[in-house]
Amino acid sequence: MQDTKILREKYKAHRVAGLVPMAAARAAGYKDPHAAAKRIRQETDLEHQVAETVKEMTQEAYYTRDKVMEITGEAINLAQLSGDAGSMIRGVQEINKMQGYYAPEQKQVLLDHRHEIRRSQIQELPEAELLKRLGKPEAFIDAAFEVLKTDE
Repeated sequence: MQDTKILREKYKAHRVAGLVPMAAARAAGYKDPHAAAKRIRQETDLEHQVAETVKEMTQEAYYTRDKVMEITGEAINLAQLSGDAGSMIRGVQEINKMQGYYAPEQKQVLLDHRHEIRRSQIQELPEAELLKRLGKPEAFIDAAFEVLKTDE
């Protein structure tokens, strides 16, 4: 009975460390790891205990965004008191990263098919009509053309 208890504690420790059930049973010293892992799952609540332990450990190591901002703010204040401008700037940079000020600016452009239709209508207009609609005088080029002979 004592050996079983020790093996199960070892199994639990290996599961908490991240091993899968069969690998944890093998590392704990069970002779038949597959059968042992299956038996532990069916006959005990060790897997539930493992999940609870991992959850508690995760919550202990968990920093919220607000907590990190608070700690960074305190570090900036300490750097200011000690006159360490470099540390102050690094602290502010971290806050800027967390608040997303260094992220590239995103623009959203909405394209409407009506703009494409209107553009094609304008392109198809004769130049005289387009100038008339714009309120501009018609463009005239007053020129005389002459064909030049080339020395060929």
